[in-house]
Amino acid sequence: MNTETYPTSRLPKFLQHGKLKSFLTVTFTGQLVYVSFEAFKGSLMLPLTESLALAFNSSAF
Repeated sequence: MNTETYPTSRLPKFLQHGKLKSFLTVTFTGQLVYVSFEAFKGSLMLPLTESLALAFNSSAF
């Protein structure tokens, strides 16, 4: 029976050597998609509210 103990890294698995590049690629790609969606949604909000005659006011809450 092998009873050797190996030092454990304090970093999470996705930040360990060799995986950081993949993690950052996925993270930044997701952020780019999210920001693009929010910009697209924002550009449609004003024409949509005008065409439906909606008003957003803070006194409604």
